[in-house]
Amino acid sequence: MIKTVLTLSLISLTCLSQAETINLNFAWEPGISASVTYATQNVSDQGLSPQKSTIKGSYILNVAEHERGLEISYEDFNLEGLGGDDKSDPRIVFEEAMKEAYSLAPSFIVSKAGEYNGLANPEDFIIQASTRFKTITSELPEELQPPMTKLLQPAFFMGQFDKQYARSWKRNITFWKEKELAVGEWNTINETIELEAYGDLEIPVSTSYRIKEKCSCGAETEGEQCIELELNSEIDPEKSQELMDTLIAALSKKTTDDVAIVGITLDRVVNIIIDPDTLLARSVKERRKLTIESTVNGKAQVASETERAVLKINYLN
Repeated sequence: MIKTVLTLSLISLTCLSQAETINLNFAWEPGISASVTYATQNVSDQGLSPQKSTIKGSYILNVAEHERGLEISYEDFNLEGLGGDDKSDPRIVFEEAMKEAYSLAPSFIVSKAGEYNGLANPEDFIIQASTRFKTITSELPEELQPPMTKLLQPAFFMGQFDKQYARSWKRNITFWKEKELAVGEWNTINETIELEAYGDLEIPVSTSYRIKEKCSCGAETEGEQCIELELNSEIDPEKSQELMDTLIAALSKKTTDDVAIVGITLDRVVNIIIDPDTLLARSVKERRKLTIESTVNGKAQVASETERAVLKINYLN
């Protein structure tokens, strides 16, 4: 009898402690406005002195009605950590052009269901960027004007915006929307991510994700309930050799050195504080490190690229 009661008690306890399930729904609406601040730090270590760069900035995000769904636009873009006054340095000139491009950042469209639908006003961006870039190149030393005019093509920057928007939207919205997740329980999928630092290299990864916990949406939104999403990615072990072969093939076109890649690892962690009923995020943190072990002309080398990014969102209405 005692054994039966204990068994029933354990069954009851198991049922009561079953993880809570939460639905994640996309519900952005016209009229949303938010102040966004961000910072990214990149450390490149090729075995000598690590090269570090930091970019900080802010902007205002607005959501408006559009005939194809919702239009997401930006204003008051501010960038720190790029550019400078040296007009004889092509890298600095390019970064100054990048800052100008961000100040003109085109808006993009998403459907009411939360699917990315491309740029909203690419023609306007091309016209405005062309004018800004002509001003930049006209102030350069004469010998730099032809190559920089060729390099500063508005269509290139427009294509980069489209890629960045699509990648960010997929990572922060499309990946999560319409999921039903139990708090604390890990789920795993195989997917492909792109790394900008390596020329949009496509990396096959195994990604584990979960709702880590329920939490407050922030001090300024007392009483509102958010959740913390957690995502970890590593290279899919079944496709690591294929990836290394792809890298070797790409390197062979750029160097006459004898290069062999013997190992590649990726460590990626993303944490998002978000309202599950709307998918309006409050903060996004990402840390990503790609390490490549290789031999170059028989000499062992280890190179790594580490990026940390923090995004904070404060809603203005």
